[in-house]
Amino acid sequence: MNRLTIAALVFLLSASTQVFAEGGQKPVDISHQFEIEESNLNSKVESALNGSPQDALDVFWFYLDRGNKDEALYWSRVAMENGSDLGRKNYASLLLERCEQRSVARARFHLRILVNQGNEDAQVLLNKLNAELRPPAGHGNQACPDAPPGD
Repeated sequence: MNRLTIAALVFLLSASTQVFAEGGQKPVDISHQFEIEESNLNSKVESALNGSPQDALDVFWFYLDRGNKDEALYWSRVAMENGSDLGRKNYASLLLERCEQRSVARARFHLRILVNQGNEDAQVLLNKLNAELRPPAGHGNQACPDAPPGD
């Protein structure tokens, strides 16, 4: 899997700007909900650490927008642990970028959870990921040599 393919998978995984409100209500546009001021960061962090999935996502986007992938990975995991499916998608996408066997395996694990919950975008992404990691016979996966083969 080359870097362009990984970037495309990451974009597909986290590009959606619509989520459903709790209880299956109408889609909510979240494209502008992640913008937070640096002055509000500490209160968002505290709230996220105390269980708020939305505040964890806000902190995730804060760091991702600033190019701090390590902090973004941490906060996407916090969002996931706080119950956010979008946090799980973002966590999986950042793991895929690492192109390491353990990270790709964990990304696949989290995508399967979303697929089992009926997330069609995750199914498409998992199918693409598995196809990319299943190279033709005799050809290793040269972009991610340590990644496990697809299911």
